[in-house]
Amino acid sequence: MIDETLFLETIKRRHLGKWIGLKENEVLVVSDSHDEVIRELRKKNVDGAYVFYSPTETEKQYGFLFLVRKRIPSREAH
Repeated sequence: MIDETLFLETIKRRHLGKWIGLKENEVLVVSDSHDEVIRELRKKNVDGAYVFYSPTETEKQYGFLFLVRKRIPSREAH
């Protein structure tokens, strides 16, 4: 059996800066776009795939995940 952590790290290194669609131990889609990965998985009628982004070295240094909040105006502003 393949070591899952080692397998994922190998896939991430192979596809830096890309979105990846993976099911079990098979890479199904690699793209610059999350939307494209989802579109291709739907075209292939794939259910239960793991979709993730493999950050570049620069992105790892600066971080690339952040929280976005929608600002809701207060009632007092009306």
